[in-house]
Amino acid sequence: MITYAEETNLSLGNELLRSLRAAGETLPTFRLYPASGPLSYDSAWATIRGAERVVFASSVRPIAWRGHIALPDSLAALIERSAAGRPTMLVSFGSPYLLGQLPAFPGGYLIAWSANLATERAVADALTGRIPIRGRLPITLDPRHPRGTGIAID
Repeated sequence: MITYAEETNLSLGNELLRSLRAAGETLPTFRLYPASGPLSYDSAWATIRGAERVVFASSVRPIAWRGHIALPDSLAALIERSAAGRPTMLVSFGSPYLLGQLPAFPGGYLIAWSANLATERAVADALTGRIPIRGRLPITLDPRHPRGTGIAID
């Protein structure tokens, strides 16, 4: 599991990890931040290189005067590199529009909308099959994912 959030959000993914481990999942983790450089991304790749599957937990949220709401290009590249070799899930605990940066992404995309303990627990329950995954987009993400697109996995 790779987490990405602002330096002020040090707890993102902690409850998700705890809940996944409580469900019997064993997974290494690595945390990235906006200031993470090439060596951090190399370390993140080393963490996931031999993994059977990978979860990216991301919190990209609007912040006044930032000018953009997006994943860093280096993180988008890491997600696509991961997805080229193994099942990869991107979970957004913030902006739902991250998928637009990954035009050829073959993995799963779960929109959790906000980062809090209850949401992280619900994501863990969904990823481990303890609860169904159901939903329809209330917005259009891109032409491939118009408003009303959805999924139901029971």
